[in-house]
Amino acid sequence: MLFTLAKRSRILLCAMAIQFPTIGRIAYAQLLKPWVRGVRAGRPLQAFGRLFRDGKALLRHRLWPSEARILRHDLAAVRQRRSGLYLQWEHQEHLRAYRGAIAALGLHDKAAFARLCTSAGLPHAPTAELTGEEPLNAAWRERQPLIIKPAAGSGAQGLASLERLATDQWRLRPFRGEPCEGSLDAMLARHRDGARFVLQPLLRNHPDLAALVGPALATFRTVTAASEDGAPRTLSLLAELPLDDALPMPRRWLALPVDLSSGKLATCDARAIERIDDPQARKRAGELSGQVLPGAASVAALACDAHAAVLQAAGADRPPPMIGWDLAFTASGPLLIELNWNWAVLPHHRNAAGLDFGRSIEFARVAGSAHSIA
Repeated sequence: MLFTLAKRSRILLCAMAIQFPTIGRIAYAQLLKPWVRGVRAGRPLQAFGRLFRDGKALLRHRLWPSEARILRHDLAAVRQRRSGLYLQWEHQEHLRAYRGAIAALGLHDKAAFARLCTSAGLPHAPTAELTGEEPLNAAWRERQPLIIKPAAGSGAQGLASLERLATDQWRLRPFRGEPCEGSLDAMLARHRDGARFVLQPLLRNHPDLAALVGPALATFRTVTAASEDGAPRTLSLLAELPLDDALPMPRRWLALPVDLSSGKLATCDARAIERIDDPQARKRAGELSGQVLPGAASVAALACDAHAAVLQAAGADRPPPMIGWDLAFTASGPLLIELNWNWAVLPHHRNAAGLDFGRSIEFARVAGSAHSIA
């Protein structure tokens, strides 16, 4: 009976997505799919409880379920100010006006973005597209350890690291799941399962940055916007700092705003440090709070250069005026990792420094002014 109900609900939500594109698409992805997974996993009561909580957050307060969980201690303050806040719901509406331009650019694809960077002379992570038509060449086999990720998508889905154990014996270690060993081409084919993936080398921090945060890659999440004169500028810069050295991705992170003029990290909220369950990670978080990050200014400048390249490539098809970027600061300098149209808004408001909706006004202003002239 539960499986029949899940099937009928899926059909209903698909129909909603056609009739009411925004709410239907959001409800299908944020409510129905997690509920169906819970039912199929044999946890129907927990699935219904989550469906109720997530549905209330999404349909009543226009909060993404993930946002509602992160903001659970701040919901009263958020609800009071909700009408004036720019969160993921508003960002989806913002992107909807530019969907055609995004599709025309094709830059939701990591391989296409790497090609744009190459043509524009922008430093970026070396990227190889896996099509399954031919084995990986020898040059890439020498570039281990490697990272494999879907050509499109986000959220660490399908992410895995690859390291060579012997001549043709490799270990594939997924971010979610159990590691496996075997020949490289066989493991790549099994992991891809017919989907398009890309390979990138496992990037390392610049030595100055590694001395501060450790060897696991620190990621700079940047949002840039086109100014009134057309020149890109940085709206927000966050550093996602590893609190352990696990591969392919650390299990614990610390996200902190970075001051654009000084490169200084915001002071970490004491409650955020207390919520870290590992003593060593808690110690590292306390040591990072308020430090000056090497490379922050060059990372922000590169994001603006990349935004200018996207504007030039778009021509008459205007892309969204706000773009999210993932960047790294390596021994060779700042590098672009990928472009994010649908970047996560909440970390720029709620992070280890606490709750601050100051940037929300600027996000909303940029989005609103862009819509008024679209």
